[in-house]
Amino acid sequence: MILLDIILTDPQDPEYLADGTLVDHDAILAETLGKVPAKTVLAASVDTESMRLGALWQGAEGRRKWDEVRALLKKDITLDDEEISREARLTGPRAARVQGRLLAIKALVAREVAEELRREGRPCTEEELRARMLPPEKNARLKDFPSLRVIQAAVRNTQALQAMEAKLPRARAGQHYPGAGMVVPPLPAFARAASAVGVVNSMQDSDGQLRRLLVRWEADGTVLPQLGLAAAAVYLDTPREALADAPLAIGDLRLEGDEMLLSWPRIDPSRVDLGLHPQISLGRVIDLKRAQTRLDAQEEERDALARELVAVLLADRFTPEDYGDPERRREIETELLSEADFRIPDEGAEEREQKEEDREMLRRLRRWLRLREEAAAAGKELARARAQLEGVIRGRLVLVGWNATGNFGDFYPTAASERTPGVVAHAIVANSALTGYVVRPLGAWPAAALTLVLGAAAAFLAAATGPRLSFLLALLLALLAFAAAIGLFALRIVAPLSTPLTGIFVSWAGVVTMSAVQQLREKAQLRKQFGARISPQLFKYLIDHPDQVSLEGEEKEVTCFFSDLAGFTSISEKLDSRQTVALLNRYMAAMNDELTRREAYVNKFLGDGIMAVWGAFASDPRQVELACRAALACVNRLEGITAELEANGLPRLSMRVGIATGVGTVGDCGAPPELRDYTVIGDTANLAARLESANKQFGTRILVDGRTKDLLPDTLLTRPLGHVAVVGQEHATDLHELVAERGRETPEQRDLIERTARAIERFRAGDLEGASGAWRGIVAAHGPSPAADLYLAEIEARLAARTPAEPILRLSKK
Repeated sequence: MILLDIILTDPQDPEYLADGTLVDHDAILAETLGKVPAKTVLAASVDTESMRLGALWQGAEGRRKWDEVRALLKKDITLDDEEISREARLTGPRAARVQGRLLAIKALVAREVAEELRREGRPCTEEELRARMLPPEKNARLKDFPSLRVIQAAVRNTQALQAMEAKLPRARAGQHYPGAGMVVPPLPAFARAASAVGVVNSMQDSDGQLRRLLVRWEADGTVLPQLGLAAAAVYLDTPREALADAPLAIGDLRLEGDEMLLSWPRIDPSRVDLGLHPQISLGRVIDLKRAQTRLDAQEEERDALARELVAVLLADRFTPEDYGDPERRREIETELLSEADFRIPDEGAEEREQKEEDREMLRRLRRWLRLREEAAAAGKELARARAQLEGVIRGRLVLVGWNATGNFGDFYPTAASERTPGVVAHAIVANSALTGYVVRPLGAWPAAALTLVLGAAAAFLAAATGPRLSFLLALLLALLAFAAAIGLFALRIVAPLSTPLTGIFVSWAGVVTMSAVQQLREKAQLRKQFGARISPQLFKYLIDHPDQVSLEGEEKEVTCFFSDLAGFTSISEKLDSRQTVALLNRYMAAMNDELTRREAYVNKFLGDGIMAVWGAFASDPRQVELACRAALACVNRLEGITAELEANGLPRLSMRVGIATGVGTVGDCGAPPELRDYTVIGDTANLAARLESANKQFGTRILVDGRTKDLLPDTLLTRPLGHVAVVGQEHATDLHELVAERGRETPEQRDLIERTARAIERFRAGDLEGASGAWRGIVAAHGPSPAADLYLAEIEARLAARTPAEPILRLSKK
């Protein structure tokens, strides 16, 4: 029995051979199918999409327009898109759709009219369909027109369906089958010659995998079986009515529904016959046919030569016609062999002088002997190859289809391979019917019970453990689910894994949710503590890393920033209270913006002063640079505010900043539990506050201590101000003025920095006269300044008192 997984739907035009012979390949193939002793099953397809109307033809208006288009084409199929749009008054997208899909629409309407003819019991011929779909004057006048191909295709399709109906069962009353929509059958001649027809459509899942197939469809009251199922039914001589039964029973196959999983046979190394034979190349069959053709040609030439030799050498006893009698044939061949032994000289013997006709006779005799030997050898080889092939396919269901890698149309990703030929899927269905090997899905209730048991186990274990351990237990249960699925598959049952795994991880997610609730509570506490006081960036860091913040007090190297607003008192005296608060809020908002933009923890607003810290939460190698850049940005931002004040006749504002870096104690201070402040205390914070005040005595805006200067990158420029003991500090520190970003300083600033460095160096070396001269040079070049006055006064006092030189400048309260 033969199954052809090739849809023979397109007619092939007859072909003229070189000798002028007209060959109709379709007729030859149909005749061959009719003469083949084996039963044949051909492929058809179903098209559900083409029968569905798009959104343009939905609704009352859309359906009405679609009916108008159909009615127009039923009366005259030669209408073009402009005529249809004009007659049906189509505009916009509907007119464009008719223009773009006119041929497909005509094909649908032609098939519809052809079906009407068939239901009326009228013969569906080209003449009948032309008479239905063309006005009489056009039908008489037109011999050929573009839409004629559509009519011819509809006639072929309807005739093929009529031929198939006798080989297909009728649908059972009350039984629901999947709708086939439009059926695309093989050509009518093939449909008549075939023993049965089956559908080849696949049923791919959303991920593109082919795991299941529909085993039957229904169209116009006729049940169309899947191709592999149809082949198995014919092979088993199953009555065709059984294909419409519910449940479906074909051979050893029993199905409750119309869907079937592909049941791949398990490989048993001890057996050669797995129900599915190894693939046999069609080229092997073609080679046998070619060998038979060559053998026939040799035998025909041999027999022709034998008849000629009979007329020359054995004319006294036989006639050429006697060679056709099998009994006389053996006698003639024996005589011809004797003549060959007598007449053909032995190898190496001298040839006698012969006439031309004798030489021609010997040439034919030698040719006959060679052809006889070659035909005998070829016949034996051909018989051996044919017997070998027949041993494989005799009595079996043979499926013919594509499996060549160069073919892209009939391959599907399956559990067996990423490129599984479609004919293999049909073979799997046929094998299930022939052998009873069917893999079935687990029922809904057992699947629900499995999900419930695994989910309950996950919930119990998760409730008794923490989130991390519960996740590991969930993974273990998932592995158990996999193991259960494998065990069921060994019993030919496919268990769904998605629902049990969902049940398992829902339990795990519950534990994670409870943990998340607890974390939200901790974050709420942090939000209450810090949300109104720190930058959004740092607040987010605290929320994301609550375990890295200690509220008990922890020593860290921090960079502290203290600022104060100079001149605010004189301005506030000229403004009312609301204006004063508005100006102060504007100033604080601007400073807070610059500080938090550079990742500062703005700890306190002290009247018109600000305290900010870097490194309070996590060590940052950039904290000194960020603090100094923030100070420069704040000073520059204040310049913009001051310009507006001056434009309104108010005095200028200026700010003083002190920055110190060192170890401080970071933690929660205050009166617990409510009045607490997460802050920095210690010498570093005190020094930063003192440096802010020291700006008044040095006439500077930003002062930094020696540790800060040591950690600053070269991109920031400072001016040394000596080893200074500020007010309130016992120990002196190297004091520096933060001037500007390197590259943005003025020539005057560069000169001032160089001159100040020389003056400080002489002061620290004890060269008071040299230091005095250096500071006076600074005054001469850059004008008087508090820093120069401070050092000149100190130098004069030391020279007058004749005290020992000391490298430290001690500041006193003023």
